[in-house]
Amino acid sequence: MHRSEVPPPQLAPHAEWFDFLARIHASLDLDDVASAIVNELRRLLACDRVGLALVSRGRAKLIAASGQESFDRRSNVARAWEDFTEAVAALGEPLWYDETPVSRAPQIETALQHLLDVSPARFCAVVPLRASKPAAGEAEARPGERLPDHVGWLIVERFEQASGIATASPAMLRERLSMIAPHVGAALDNSGQYERLPLRRVGEQLRNVARGRFASRWWKWGAIPLALVAASLLIPAELKIEARGKLQPARRRNVFAPVDGIVTSVRVRHGTDVGAEETLLTLHSPELDFELTRVSGEIQTSEKRLASVQATRLRGSPAGTSDTSERFRLTAEEEEMKQQLIGLREQHAELLRQRQALVVTSPLAGQVLTWDVEQSLAARPVRKGQLLLSIGDVAGPWELELLVPDDRIGYVHEAQREQKTPLEVEFVSAAAPQTTYTAQVRETARRSEAPVDGEATVRVTADIGAMPRDELRPGAAVVAKLRCGETSLARSWLLDLIHVVRTQLLF
Repeated sequence: MHRSEVPPPQLAPHAEWFDFLARIHASLDLDDVASAIVNELRRLLACDRVGLALVSRGRAKLIAASGQESFDRRSNVARAWEDFTEAVAALGEPLWYDETPVSRAPQIETALQHLLDVSPARFCAVVPLRASKPAAGEAEARPGERLPDHVGWLIVERFEQASGIATASPAMLRERLSMIAPHVGAALDNSGQYERLPLRRVGEQLRNVARGRFASRWWKWGAIPLALVAASLLIPAELKIEARGKLQPARRRNVFAPVDGIVTSVRVRHGTDVGAEETLLTLHSPELDFELTRVSGEIQTSEKRLASVQATRLRGSPAGTSDTSERFRLTAEEEEMKQQLIGLREQHAELLRQRQALVVTSPLAGQVLTWDVEQSLAARPVRKGQLLLSIGDVAGPWELELLVPDDRIGYVHEAQREQKTPLEVEFVSAAAPQTTYTAQVRETARRSEAPVDGEATVRVTADIGAMPRDELRPGAAVVAKLRCGETSLARSWLLDLIHVVRTQLLF
């Protein structure tokens, strides 16, 4: 060998290989193993950047990158790596790029160009990792046998071409990666299997306790929590479901607009006492006036036409002539005019009833519950069926309108099935929170209500017992608790946690 010749790159010394294997097999934690793989390979292969990705259902996920304890998967390089890995994984074979023109599949070429747009790599390799490597010639000797699944994919990048002993050529990198891949795949597969073990976290915690300084007396430190847990499971407590709502008169009615029109006068205001059939407001409908005028005119025209037809028919034909067909025509026209008049008079009567309905009256004796009636209705146009105001009998019985969260109504239904008597409700009014009152559930809605800006709720009504009249205000906010029978102390205290575990973790 001449002095000017550069000796070919040699494999790393045995000590470096042994150190590499020891580091990647030192832990079973997936994050630690992945970090050791990419960082040690970068040093061992003298590359600029190494990544490790997992592919599941055709989607790649980058889990480690050399030189970084954490990284952003939304970065351009991370996304390009994942896209490139997905394209290569679809073929199931390793891919090597060293600026040599090669014909590649369109999806591979597109992903590669996207990677080169964000990375200065002049050499790039994507190598599959398997749990174990088949013996030489085994795949050919047994055609049709399925090779072990890929447990991960290595991404290796170099920014400069090989230029010395310290930097291996692309051919040497291929050889080194082929030797390293089975060991890396085995380490990654072991950590993956350990990660999927059931109750792994519990075992780790128990192991840490056993290795602690107080390992011989661990039972003393665990006795108190265990005693508290046992007590919370054995001590009975009452299950109470919280709900929010408002006070309302049990007898109340909503008043709706009978026709389209304009409010001309409002005779009541908020809190006004009204009697049954007492006038609340009046409406004016220009369309109704127009229809009345039109129908009245048509009635007059039809009446005159009918009188003319009758007179002509009674006069008969001139002397000496007999026109039977003319008499038949006049008789038929007379009957037609009579039927038309009947329809017009019925239409006129209906319009008169609608005009009478423009005077809106109270459906019951009570008090106006709607706030600022005159300001919201006076001289305003309204549509047929529009809510105008509400009337409530404040002198009669009162009730609670409660909104129970949809994810708690199951406990209420369970208690209603088990108890033969109505459920009791404890509540406090926002105006007087120092006093607790009671009520009894009368009815539970069969459907949930889902407001736009809140959680789904179920409406529950309850009859109120004795309560001072000065605290009975329509719409007053209340906080209530529905008493749903006895349960364990733990279930009563940890109701929210139990619900989250059942719906988010176990389901």
